[in-house]
Amino acid sequence: PGAAQDSALNALLDAEAIDWVLRIPADVLEHGRCEYHGRVVSNFTQLEALQGKLTEILRAERLRRLDLDPALLSELTLRADLRTIQHRGEATSEAGFESLYFGTLTLVMILYMTILVFGSMIQRSILEDKNQHITEVVLSGMSATQFFTGKILGIGAVGLTQYLAWLVLGAVAAALGLLSSANLQALPVLQPSTLAAFVTFYVLGFLLYAGLFAAVGAMSTTDQEAQQLMQPLVMLLVLPLVIMIYIFQNPDSAASVVLSLIPVFTPLVMFMRINISAPPLWQIALAYGLLIGSVVLVFIVSARIFRVGILMTGKKLSLVEAWRWVRQA
Repeated sequence: PGAAQDSALNALLDAEAIDWVLRIPADVLEHGRCEYHGRVVSNFTQLEALQGKLTEILRAERLRRLDLDPALLSELTLRADLRTIQHRGEATSEAGFESLYFGTLTLVMILYMTILVFGSMIQRSILEDKNQHITEVVLSGMSATQFFTGKILGIGAVGLTQYLAWLVLGAVAAALGLLSSANLQALPVLQPSTLAAFVTFYVLGFLLYAGLFAAVGAMSTTDQEAQQLMQPLVMLLVLPLVIMIYIFQNPDSAASVVLSLIPVFTPLVMFMRINISAPPLWQIALAYGLLIGSVVLVFIVSARIFRVGILMTGKKLSLVEAWRWVRQA
């Protein structure tokens, strides 16, 4: 196009009358260079699709000028179709990379967000009760351990109820035909073993971090103090997501195995390994045993901190003092 047409197209773009313009020069067959002009140039899916279609058109035109049959070239350059069959003991199943990766990523993110969001809710709830002097009234009718346990189990039940409601709504929407076939195909297919592992790691992971978050709430007197104490816990949750690609590519490496057996990483890392490979049963059993033992230990220590810290206000806590609470409570 000439300068006048360029100005007109730019004006349409600036006025948001059109979304994008593709400029194809006359000598495009020589260098293959085109220009995409648009207000948004970050939609990589659209850009890749457009680039692929342009490549096909240019290839066909070059072949036509050379008097070659495009169908023959397509046959000669046909790519291999590599199917992936996953072996889990004696059982085998066809598992596409995209569905396996994004299915695992979706479930891991649900675990991460659930533990972080509802764990933070416990910390904020305890801190609010403490600062508003509600705990004095509550503790007049129950023990600190009962209050501590009730907070964790109550908010944990809220999380389970929320997921149950989502499952019911999704099932109803699918039954009524409100979900398209494309949306249904995009959903990860959950095997019973995967679903059981997800629920188990959700419960145990939530209890582990909930106990830690509850201790943070009892130890803090302000939101700023709570945020400082929560940072190490959040980093422990984020680390498995940072190295997720490595775990996905090397689920049975020494690093992946060791991380999956460390209780603070087990809910996310071991779940990844179970979903994408077939860890030995002894590793799964050991991971569950260590995680359950850690939950019990965290509850004992956090309950002791909670009993002393829930009634203390206006004093900044040190880790040395927190350790003294644990020993004396």
